[in-house]
Amino acid sequence: ARVPERAGRRYALCGVLLVAEILTGSNGGALAMAAGLIAGHLFKLFRQGRADRAIATVMLVALAGGGGVLALSKIDIQPYLDKASAASPILRDSIGRTTGESTGSRSTVFATTIQMMREQPHPFGIGPGETENQMRVRQETYVREAHNDYVAAVLERGFLGGVALIVLVYTLLLKCRRIARRDALRQEYARVIPHPEMFGALVVVFLVSALFYETLHYRHGWAFFGLIAALELFGRRGETG
Repeated sequence: ARVPERAGRRYALCGVLLVAEILTGSNGGALAMAAGLIAGHLFKLFRQGRADRAIATVMLVALAGGGGVLALSKIDIQPYLDKASAASPILRDSIGRTTGESTGSRSTVFATTIQMMREQPHPFGIGPGETENQMRVRQETYVREAHNDYVAAVLERGFLGGVALIVLVYTLLLKCRRIARRDALRQEYARVIPHPEMFGALVVVFLVSALFYETLHYRHGWAFFGLIAALELFGRRGETG
């Protein structure tokens, strides 16, 4: 949105946010940020009519990602993670948690919530925000919220919750597509939002983050969704508002 207005200040602000993200030590956050950056670049290429470059980028990312997964499956990285954890507190609280207690805890929560879904007889779920309470009732060894929007939607709200989540995602992606078309926005809106395709990248960030956190609880997320809806309703050319 070109805020701050000067490019140098915007880059400085992005640098501060990047450092803040690194200092959180969140692997899920880093993965979501990387996915958002890649998606934003791809959407920009498609918007500019450079589909050939976008396809080449997708192939490159897929090749690099597949090679990385293959390498991790063949190489024992735990000794390297231990050395990195000992070298720096930041590395210890980020990549140092890739294997260990954090990963084991998330796996335990995921397995427990999936089992709860299978054993849930009520078609409307156990109720919003009731995952932790039900784990405590079941006397589970590790009591936590679902930490996964997709699992939580179905577990806590049943079949209708899963359908509602699908409808929400579809609606957001549809609106992002409408506002990201070349010259789709009216001049006064395009001046404020010169890169509307980045809203689509932001939705990708939320979709990836939802694998590790319950992002539907984030109030700023709904504020972003509201901005997308406002642009689609009032900002497109030919729309009367």
